[in-house]
Amino acid sequence: MRTGARLASGDESAQIGAVAGSRLADFKPDDLADLGVSGWVEALERGVAFHHAGMVSAFKETVEQCFAEGLVKGGVRHRDPGLGGQHAGPQRGD
Repeated sequence: MRTGARLASGDESAQIGAVAGSRLADFKPDDLADLGVSGWVEALERGVAFHHAGMVSAFKETVEQCFAEGLVKGGVRHRDPGLGGQHAGPQRGD
């Protein structure tokens, strides 16, 4: 996200920030810092999401909600059908 790419409008960014704030409200600030949430939220507010099975559930749910509401415009995800469909990519041993 260093290039400043933005796929979400200002209004969408504000909505994404509200979703993330609501979903992450129960976490302690130190825990969020340890998890590197600030960079993740910054990317999400730009309309880019990262989603994989090993993520903290609240993070995955945040991405899924933003995706369902049409706020996320681009994403990278692990082989997890949570966002619909299967990703065709190499498997271990391929």
